[in-house]
Amino acid sequence: MKKDNLFLEEIYRVLKPNGTLILSTPNKEKTITKNPWHIREYNDVELKKILKSKHFKVEKEYGIFGNQKVENYFEMNKINTLKIIRLDFFNIRRFLPPFLYKIIYEFFNRVNRIQLMKKNPVICSSITHQDFNIANYSKDCLDLFFVVKK
Repeated sequence: MKKDNLFLEEIYRVLKPNGTLILSTPNKEKTITKNPWHIREYNDVELKKILKSKHFKVEKEYGIFGNQKVENYFEMNKINTLKIIRLDFFNIRRFLPPFLYKIIYEFFNRVNRIQLMKKNPVICSSITHQDFNIANYSKDCLDLFFVVKK
């Protein structure tokens, strides 16, 4: 959300009185590296603060979690990603224009996925929506999932 406030103001404007907003966003606490396709990521405190500043009432805080298979994949992905990031020992990615960073990110993302598929094809090819669930929020969730009222 490049213009967070404007985005939320518009949602607030179009929601009926007592209307419900269901909002999901990656959990910043679980982010391994900056994803150039996400302008901004939030942790639960930051998301609650911006929602409350726009007069939304947070009704429920949930998280999206993966089962053990998803957790195993996440850990393998994290190890590979951290190895790739170490190649950028000058942290050049911080200074790249967004369009170039996206290209490089996608290249290494694909390389990473190919490596993961070679190492453990069973996990990589078998994860489906059924391997995820929504439960009460905890710091370990992959994504935040909030239900808020106008």
